[in-house]
Amino acid sequence: RLNSAIRQAQFGAIEETIDFAGDYDVYQVELIEGNDYLATAIGVNGEGGTLPDPYIQIYDGETGELLFEVDDSRISGVDSTLASMIDLPNSGLGVTSYDPSFTFQASYSGSYDVVVGGAGESSGSYTFDLDNAGVPISLVEE
Repeated sequence: RLNSAIRQAQFGAIEETIDFAGDYDVYQVELIEGNDYLATAIGVNGEGGTLPDPYIQIYDGETGELLFEVDDSRISGVDSTLASMIDLPNSGLGVTSYDPSFTFQASYSGSYDVVVGGAGESSGSYTFDLDNAGVPISLVEE
């Protein structure tokens, strides 16, 4: 499990900064099994900040197991069951944006840790949002 100080919860999009290469932010969220969620991290491509290449990782909040990672509209660390529940609007031949945006279905009800970072040596600001059918999820930054 990823550990750090928990900050105040916030609904809706949150603006944060990756201060240096290797830095990342962790958000703790409570999700409901079977619900679809849209996760986005918008940097320089989508004019949501200055981060050139954001990524999103989603971990099991109890075990710390990496469930999947989305970077440049590609998925890694995904078993075949989870892969069938993820929709990548930017996937296909030629990535149109370095900003990950994808829909996924929660495989269980409970706590998840969502990590946003900058790929490679990238740093800068970004806007992160997670919602359920347009309804913002409460984000608790750890």
